[in-house]
Amino acid sequence: MFYVFDLTSNETIATDTSQAHELQPTTTPSNQQHIKLRTILNTSKRSRTGCLQCRARKKKCNEEHPVCGSCKRRKVNCSWRVTSKFKILKNGHQENSTSSEEIQESNYTRVDNQSTNDDPPDQNILRGSDKALHQKSDNTDIISLDKNLSSISPKYLSEPGYDFSDLSFLEHCIPSPINSHIFQPFKYLNVQGLYFLDGFIANVAKKFSIGHESSNYILKTFYQLSEEHEAVSYALAAWGGIFIEGGFTENVNHFLGEAIFKMSQEYPNLNNISKKDVYILLNYYLVYIGLQVCAGDVSQWHQIFHRTIDLVKRQGGLSSIIEMFDCSNEIKWLLSDIQYHDILSSNTFQKGTMLPMEEYNSVFKEAKILELGNYGLDPFQGCIQPIYLVLGEITSSAVDLLTSTT
Repeated sequence: MFYVFDLTSNETIATDTSQAHELQPTTTPSNQQHIKLRTILNTSKRSRTGCLQCRARKKKCNEEHPVCGSCKRRKVNCSWRVTSKFKILKNGHQENSTSSEEIQESNYTRVDNQSTNDDPPDQNILRGSDKALHQKSDNTDIISLDKNLSSISPKYLSEPGYDFSDLSFLEHCIPSPINSHIFQPFKYLNVQGLYFLDGFIANVAKKFSIGHESSNYILKTFYQLSEEHEAVSYALAAWGGIFIEGGFTENVNHFLGEAIFKMSQEYPNLNNISKKDVYILLNYYLVYIGLQVCAGDVSQWHQIFHRTIDLVKRQGGLSSIIEMFDCSNEIKWLLSDIQYHDILSSNTFQKGTMLPMEEYNSVFKEAKILELGNYGLDPFQGCIQPIYLVLGEITSSAVDLLTSTT
């Protein structure tokens, strides 16, 4: 046995003497130098699948198991990489791939055999024919839809589960999106009024509501009602004009005066009003209160709020109104708006809430009407509406305590 020097790994590798004798120059002197070079460079067969230690040192490994020559000489632990169980077949995609047309046909065959169990599956269809595959061109992935539909047997097509003979569902109205406000025809407003109405959408409805647009009841109640009621449309135009022109200008007072005049003509008194009238009056009162508060008023809005509370009492209270409108989301919002203004009013700190807190608690705290259905997030109070109820109880109790001591 003798040793040769590996130029690439700078290591000495043991070589069998028999191999060395075979590599001794037995030919002419002209071939002696070539044989010596082959002996140095190609002494042993190596590959890239050496042990982990040799791979980490970037040295070639002679792959002797269980311990390679380098690790045996260095007296270190020799560990090997676990052989992968996955193999990549050459040209596997071309040989094993099937066209989408044949896959569809094979799938239909499987479904039909599982459901009927009449005939054995056609093995040629399931596996695909190699001869047919080689005859396919490179453009077989692009298949005409008409060709696919025509090649499918009618027995493979399943009928829909819905009976389309009943077309009554087409008669149901589909609500229009609330974003298309300026494109809907308003028969009551002129160009100036539409401009103010757009100001209401941008400065009031979208900025005041803290929730998602799906729960923006400022648009779902006030705005939608303005499309069919003249006084409400004038009031919303005046509300938006306050933000555009900065207060009660001549144009704003024009639309506000038109709203007051139309309401006074339509409702000279609150006797014998219908369910629809109650809904219109609640919307109009709360719109009027909102525009007065946004304009900085401190007295006019409270007079209208007195009328709102009087309307609620005439209808039997909050619970009766909820039952009247079947606890709809719109009526929830209107009553929530009343509770919001009643508790946060400055007069509440002196006289207490205009409606007793027991009535508010029975509706919002005990019945929890805002948590029923898909009401969502309240536009003004959000998810902290119970805190406003606690604030109302504290304020009312403080007023009762002061009045009892005096």
